[in-house]
Amino acid sequence: MKSQILIKINDFIKNRLIELSGVLLILVSIFLLASIISYSPSDPNFIYTPENAKIKNIGGYYGSVISDFLLQSLGLISIFLVFNFFYWGTKL
Repeated sequence: MKSQILIKINDFIKNRLIELSGVLLILVSIFLLASIISYSPSDPNFIYTPENAKIKNIGGYYGSVISDFLLQSLGLISIFLVFNFFYWGTKL
């Protein structure tokens, strides 16, 4: 009896963690998509960060840095990476 309860609790926790990771992947993909779409070359990035630069990226400083890194390293393929994260999140 006790082992069945522990198994049910373990399964419940495991399922909730899987669902939570799916929701987190969806949220990350939405943030990345918004950051990539609002990318501006004049925004600060991980190499050049002016002190009083106005950030135009929706994701703020972190969105600016991440979108610059993705677009500089992968190009427009990075949008497919974002869609892939969203798809994985929905399948979890």
